Amino acid sequence: MAAARQTRVGTLLDRDWAQTPTRAALSDGGGRRYLWSYLLQRFVVGAVGLALPVVLMVGAYAQTQEFQRSLSAYYYTGLRDVFVGGLVTIGVFLLTYMVFEKNLDNAASLVAGAAVIVVAWAPTGPPAGGDDSIRVVVHFVAAFVFIAALAVLSVRFGWAEGRRSDRDPAQHRWWSLFHYACAAVIAAAVVFIGITKWSGVGEEYSLLIGETLAVLAFGASWAAKGSELAGQLLGRRG
Repeated sequence: MAAARQTRVGTLLDRDWAQTPTRAALSDGGGRRYLWSYLLQRFVVGAVGLALPVVLMVGAYAQTQEFQRSLSAYYYTGLRDVFVGGLVTIGVFLLTYMVFEKNLDNAASLVAGAAVIVVAWAPTGPPAGGDDSIRVVVHFVAAFVFIAALAVLSVRFGWAEGRRSDRDPAQHRWWSLFHYACAAVIAAAVVFIGITKWSGVGEEYSLLIGETLAVLAFGASWAAKGSELAGQLLGRRG
């Protein structure tokens, strides 16, 4: 039964509408430069995802000697511009980097990009509480959609890595597992938040922990997809 389900999922992900464009040949000078630019963009957005939670928490702690209860709450600290700027940077990239492609990757990327910009522009309520406006509801719905779309993208990365013609079997296995693990961390973060909020055990910082894990996993997945740029520049196999 499990094998049959896996086969059906694999059939869906191998269809034309789910496929990313064929990579440019490295023997093609223009195509090679295009590929390098593409990989650099992926690495940079991944690096932003990895750096953002660290910068927010360390920077705000240096000012207030306390942690906020969620990443979104850093909107109300002296790091507001970093919070909004980082999320909008990620969102604009996700909206535009594959905008002319018609495939599953681009659909998930468009959804994630639009959702994270909503997260930035419709902030959560202040730490003191008392704000139950529609804006707060929109914020949390957009945050959930963003995180879910990131998990889909990491799954797609893992699937695509296992089918690249320029990878050997060991590389297929390693990189597929890496991106699947990132997707699993994102999913586990959502489950963790849900359980702690439902049970009331450890809920004070559960949003901060869960959101941080999800964003770090997203950053790791995307930075890894772009990190092969170093090998390309050195003339190694990508």
